[in-house]
Formats: sequence, C-alpha cells, structure tokens
Amino acid sequence: MKTPYLFFLFTLCTIPSVWTMSEPDTTVIPPIPLSVIEIPVRLHRTQLQADINRQLGDTLFNDKNADGENLEILARKASEIEIQLTGQEIFYKVPLDLSVRKKMRLANLQGAGAITLNFKTRYQILADWSLETHTELVDFQWIKKPVLKTSVIDIPLQFVADIVIKKSRKKLTSAIDDQVKANLDLRKEVNSAWSMLHEPFLLSEEYATWMVMRPKSIYMTPFQTDFDTVQSVIGMESELIVLLGEEPAAGIPGILPALEWRKNDNKGFSLSLQADIPYVEAERLAREGMVGQRFEQGKKRYVVVEDLKLFRQGDKLVVQTFLSGSYKGAINLLSTPVYSEAKGKIELDDMDIELKTKNLLHKTLGWLFKGVFKNEIRKSLDHYLNFYLDQTKKTLQEELKDVEVAPGIQLRGQLSRLGVDHIFLTPDAMRLWIGMKGEIEVDVDGLSFK
Repeated sequence: MKTPYLFFLFTLCTIPSVWTMSEPDTTVIPPIPLSVIEIPVRLHRTQLQADINRQLGDTLFNDKNADGENLEILARKASEIEIQLTGQEIFYKVPLDLSVRKKMRLANLQGAGAITLNFKTRYQILADWSLETHTELVDFQWIKKPVLKTSVIDIPLQFVADIVIKKSRKKLTSAIDDQVKANLDLRKEVNSAWSMLHEPFLLSEEYATWMVMRPKSIYMTPFQTDFDTVQSVIGMESELIVLLGEEPAAGIPGILPALEWRKNDNKGFSLSLQADIPYVEAERLAREGMVGQRFEQGKKRYVVVEDLKLFRQGDKLVVQTFLSGSYKGAINLLSTPVYSEAKGKIELDDMDIELKTKNLLHKTLGWLFKGVFKNEIRKSLDHYLNFYLDQTKKTLQEELKDVEVAPGIQLRGQLSRLGVDHIFLTPDAMRLWIGMKGEIEVDVDGLSFK
C-alpha cells in the first residue's frame, strides 16, 4: 500500500506520550521569517497605443458649424497615434487630416490640411493606491496648411488650429486618461489581491496540503521605463505556512495598507515556509511502518515491536516502542533532529535509549540497546525523513511552476535551493522552517498585460 510521502516525516519525528512526566511548556518558538512575494506590474506601450487608437476610432470630430457661421471642420486620424514612454510621463503624437469647408452665398470654399498634436500625460500612484493622471497639449505642427482665402474672406490658420485643438483636447485627454487608468490603476486589483492572498489555497489535493499566507506589509518599487514597457514590482511581506488535513480558515485581510515606496534590491526570491507536522498523524503512520518488525541477535535473543507512541520530551524527539520477546516492556528512543546543509539531509542526532523499568535483567540486553535495534530505528527514520525532503522539493517545484493561488492570481517559480533552516518541537507538532531560493513571479489579472 502506498504511504503518502508527506507523512513519512511523521513516522520519524514525533509523539504524544503515554510515558512522560507532565511539565510546563517553556519552549519559545520565534515567528517565522517573513517571505517576500513579488507581483510584477507592467504597462506595455503597444497595448496602451492599441487601446487608445481603438477607443478614438478614425474620426476625431466633425463639426458642421465650428465658428457659428457655417465653418465645417472634419478631423480624422491620418495614421495611428504613436506613444513614447519616459519615466512617469507618456508622450503622444496625434496626426490628423483636416477637411475645412466654408459655406458662402455664391460658393463653398474648401481646403485640406494636416496637423500633428503632441500631448503629454504625467501619472503617479497615490498613498491609497489610486492613480492620478494629468494630460495636456504640449504643442502642434502644421504638416499641410489649409488655404481658405478670397478677396472677401480670409480664415486665419491660427483660428482653424484653435478650433481643432479645442475640439480635440477634451476627447483626446479623456480617452488617454481612461486608457492609462485601465492599464495602470492599481487600487482595485491590489485590494482584491490583498484579500485573496489571505485565503488558503490547495497545494496538493492528493496529500491534502494547504498553503496559508499571512501578509504583513505591502510596498512598490519605483517605475522603470524602456522603449516598450513601464514596469514596477509590488512586494508583499508575508508569513507562509503549510498545513496538512482539512482546509484551514481564511485570515482576516483588514484594510489595505498605504502605499510604501522601496528600492528593488532583491535578486530572485527567498521564502521561508512553516510546515507543522502533527504528532497524531506521525504516530499513526509510524505504526504502519514499524509495528511487527523483529530484531534478532543469534538464535535466542529477539524483540518484536508491538506498538509505539510519538511525543516530545523536553527538547528531545521520542519514539516510544512497546516490545515483546526477549524483552517485554517500553523503550524510549530520544534524539535531536538536525539538518545537515552539507549533506542536504535531516539526521537524528545523539540517539539515546531510556528504559521504563530498571530491572537488572535488562542489563543483559546491551546487544539490543547499543547495536542493531537502535541503529536500524535511526537508519529507518533517517531514510523516511530524507525521502520526505526529496519528494517535498519535487512537489513544490512542480506546483510552483504554474499554480493558481486564487482566481486571477497565477504563481510561477523555479527553485534552486530547498532545505530545512530550523526544526522546532512544539507540544503538538514538529515544526519545520523550510527555506527556498530561486526565481518566482506572481501575475495578477489587471496588473500585468502581456
């Protein structure tokens, strides 16, 4: 029968006790180090440019009576509006073809021209994560000046330009501001992400493994611009906790914190995951793997593991075994779980044996305590511990490649290192701080446009 690997670690490391003295819990376990999760924010020039051109259409305006005296002006896009990105400013070049017509009593005067309007938008993210924009006309250039002049009437070019600018400005600035906000307004999306990241998400359905995030702070890095993209990073500092079993309760998000600006000094990511392994599950699976095992020396001396309990005793991890055969009684195996970074393995350090009774007859069982029995138990537990680590790394790597944390929030990563930074023994569980390094990215719909 296949035993879920996520529970192998339990077999080795834990125990609710039947044979321990009641003692106050004085263990002090510090809070897990905060992990940083980065969400890229990108404003793509080509996307914004396409959105503005689509919203404006081909005809900018068509005024049948621009001056109140039958002056008609039709303004159409001569070509696509072009955009340039510079810092926190966006520059727009708006080429227009003009058709000018003046109705006269005897005849209609007509002229054609071309003009380019240049606009600039400056934007900033406010403390409440809302976007503020300001769009203005920088200047204009005549590409082709329309001629409408007779001995009776002379329509100045500046007059035509003023009308074109007046009629165009409101529509253009409104369209530009709308599209910049649609592409870069963060408040709604950040607030939604802040709330959703407090929800637990299923890391592995097969092993009923959940990840819980407890965001503590949120910040943003200054905008950086190249020709095609404005980009920034929204960073969240959060506790990351892995839990086994039923779906845990969601956290309470609270109010979205005010925007804080920070420099982007991070290279890749460094995460600390807290994994609690309940002793009750460890005990159950330890029985499956160890009860019934027989240890022998020669033809007459042997013991059989009839049952076991797993628990914490002080700062030690205990496997309490109930034996039959040449020795009938209970034995406690005490050890300290440590992680060897050099070997990449968890090891049970300084395993010692403690007898429940002091019968002198037990002195004759040194073969059991000093030899095969203790070594085999430790070897078996070490094997399961490191099998757990290897499988955990494999599973996390697979899950982090592409996992939907919540609707609209996609997490992708590549692990370069996974190891155990600290091991703590709590009254109810063995607590691991699993450290991970590598490359990670979170895409949130509405923040990243590709």
